[in-house]
Amino acid sequence: MESPVLKESIDAALLQYQFLLAGATQDSNGAAAGMFKLKGALEVIDVLYKLSEAPARPVIVEDGQRIDHTV
Repeated sequence: MESPVLKESIDAALLQYQFLLAGATQDSNGAAAGMFKLKGALEVIDVLYKLSEAPARPVIVEDGQRIDHTV
């Protein structure tokens, strides 16, 4: 998910989706529906990015008996 090519591809896909939604809009209700569709697509992408992040491992203190919980 850290690949610049993937990020650019996702941006291009979102722009294409936005273009398609705008072209299909006939009235204000359709515009509102398109906005919610685009917001849903952005939320899906945000969840995918968050799921791809690896959690930070805890740091072991010098004596090897305790875990340092400071961030």
